[in-house]
Amino acid sequence: MFIQTEATPNPATLKFLPGKVVLPEGTFEARDEGAALRSPLARALFGVQGVSGVYLGHDFISVTKAEGEPGWPQVKPAVLGAIMEHFMSGAPVMEAGHAPRRRRRSSTTRPTPTRSSPSRTCSRPGCARRWRATAATSPSGAFAMAWCTWR
Repeated sequence: MFIQTEATPNPATLKFLPGKVVLPEGTFEARDEGAALRSPLARALFGVQGVSGVYLGHDFISVTKAEGEPGWPQVKPAVLGAIMEHFMSGAPVMEAGHAPRRRRRSSTTRPTPTRSSPSRTCSRPGCARRWRATAATSPSGAFAMAWCTWR
């Protein structure tokens, strides 16, 4: 079994790509050993000295090492070994009855636009670009958003 690794924007976290589906749907995050009890894979990873967090996605495993622990050159081989051993054993990623959390979009995170006003000039100092105001509704009522169309 060949497992690729990728760096992440967080230097304390590495992404491991085992080349197979980890979770068919949803995600799972364990920030401590207690949260990892639902997943044999996460429990195995927390058994590696220096691991402080595990995030499981569709086809990847992100592992975060604790601050003050040895660097990735020391922790990475043990993490690779735990992942390989888990997949070679045929054990499930999640225990029966403990489905991973599905991502849901909340209406509070993204308001639903209802109408747009004509374009105007951006009010940011030094910006003469066009902007659009949108009236939007949220669970708490209506509010307006404005943004510059420059990207």
